[in-house]
Amino acid sequence: MERYTIIQTIKKAILKGESTFQGISLPSKQSAGTYFQQTTYAQIQAQKVYEQHFVKFNH
Repeated sequence: MERYTIIQTIKKAILKGESTFQGISLPSKQSAGTYFQQTTYAQIQAQKVYEQHFVKFNH
């Protein structure tokens, strides 16, 4: 899967309130705020999960 697709899939899982994605713990869904605020939060969190678990660092 490409980066965008993985992040969007993680974002949708967060918005659905799922607790894991491919065995990785997900943050809980934001319960307050407008729909835009909730989706923005989910997008940011999805990017963090992607960077922590899917990006291979070359050190």
